[in-house]
Amino acid sequence: MVSRLPTAVNRAQIGVTLDTMGWAWRYADSGDMEAAREAYRLAEGSCPDDAIVNERLSMLRHQTGSAEGLTVPLGFTENVVPLLGLPDRARQVIDEYLPCQTPIDSDSLAANIRRFIDEVNPGFHARNVNDSPHVMVLSTGRSGTVSLYRLLRDSNVVPYHHYWFHVQPSSRWEVMCRLISGEYGGGEVTYQEWLSARAAEWLGPESQGRIMVGLNHWDTIMSPLFAALHKNSKFVYLRRDPVSLFDSLYDKGQYGMDNLRPLRYSLKGGFSWQLLTDDPIKEIAWYIRFTEAFCRAMGNVMGDRFMEVQAESLFTQDRSVIASLLDFIGADIPIDKAVEHFGTVINEKKHKVQFSEQEMDEGRAEFAQAYRQFST
Repeated sequence: MVSRLPTAVNRAQIGVTLDTMGWAWRYADSGDMEAAREAYRLAEGSCPDDAIVNERLSMLRHQTGSAEGLTVPLGFTENVVPLLGLPDRARQVIDEYLPCQTPIDSDSLAANIRRFIDEVNPGFHARNVNDSPHVMVLSTGRSGTVSLYRLLRDSNVVPYHHYWFHVQPSSRWEVMCRLISGEYGGGEVTYQEWLSARAAEWLGPESQGRIMVGLNHWDTIMSPLFAALHKNSKFVYLRRDPVSLFDSLYDKGQYGMDNLRPLRYSLKGGFSWQLLTDDPIKEIAWYIRFTEAFCRAMGNVMGDRFMEVQAESLFTQDRSVIASLLDFIGADIPIDKAVEHFGTVINEKKHKVQFSEQEMDEGRAEFAQAYRQFST
C-alpha cells in the first residue's frame, strides 16, 4: 500500500499509523480477522490526537456486527492529504477495447444506473446498515466541497471530505466503464472493496442516530453503489461554471491520474485499460462533460432525492440557495452562520498557479472547443 505522508513534526507517528492500518486491511482481506483486529488496535495506539481509528468500528469494514463511536481520518491541508491507497488489481494490456471518449448519452447512462441500483448486491454490508438518509455530494472537485465540509463539521451531521482508505483510480475507472457499458456483472470485488473502504464512516454516525455526508469528489462515480446500499440516501450535485472550473483544474495542476479520464478499456476477463490521450486540456474538458452527464443521469434516477446546486451561489452567499441546501441535507446550522461562512475563501490554492494570463487565454480557447466537442 502507498501512503502519502506530510512533512509535519508528527510524520513518523502518522507513518506508523498508516502502515499498521494497511496491515489490518491485508489481514482482513486474507481472512485473518483476529490479526486484523489487533492491527487496528495497534493503529489506534499510535494514532495522532486529531484522528480516531476505532478498532471495533474499523472491523465492520470486513464483517457483520455492531459498534459505537466514530472514525476520524488524519487531518489534511491544501497541500497534503495523508491516506492509504488500496492495491491495484487492474490490467493494462489491451487486445480488444472500447473507447469512452465520445459524448456520453445521459439517457442511456441513467438507464444503466437505474438497473445497477436495482440489481447490484452490496453483500454483507447490507446487513450492517439501517435506513439512514446519508448524503453524498457529487462534484469534479474544485467546487467548494472543502468549504462545505468545514461548515458541516460543527453540526448534527458527520461530514467526511477524505477517508483513511481510498481505492485505486483504476477501480473508479472500472466502475465508470461498467456504468457506461451497462456491463456491471464482474465488478463485484471492486464494489465490495469500495463499500469496505467507506463502511466505518457511515456506520459510526448511524450508531449515534446521525447521518454522514460524503464530500470526496473521487467517490462521485461510486454514487450508484452508495444508492444501492442506502435506500433512503440523498445526493447533491455541486456544479461549478465550466470555464472557472477549467481555470482551477488546469492552472493549479489539480487534474491528474486520480481523476476520471477518457480511456480505452476492456471488460473481458476483468478490467483492462489504456490512456486515450495525453492532452490535458482535452482530458479536462472530457472530465467536466462526463461528470455533468453522469450527475444529471443520477438526478434523473433519484428524483426528489437529488439536488443540483450551482457552486457560485455558495461563493456569492445566495441566502435562499444556502438555506435550501442545508434543509435538503438536514443540517441544523443557523442560516446566518452559513451565509457568513461562505464569505471566506477556503482551499483556494492560489500558490499553485503556474501559467501566465496569455497562456490561460490560449488554454481557455482550446478548452471551449473541446468542451463543445464532448457535448451531446
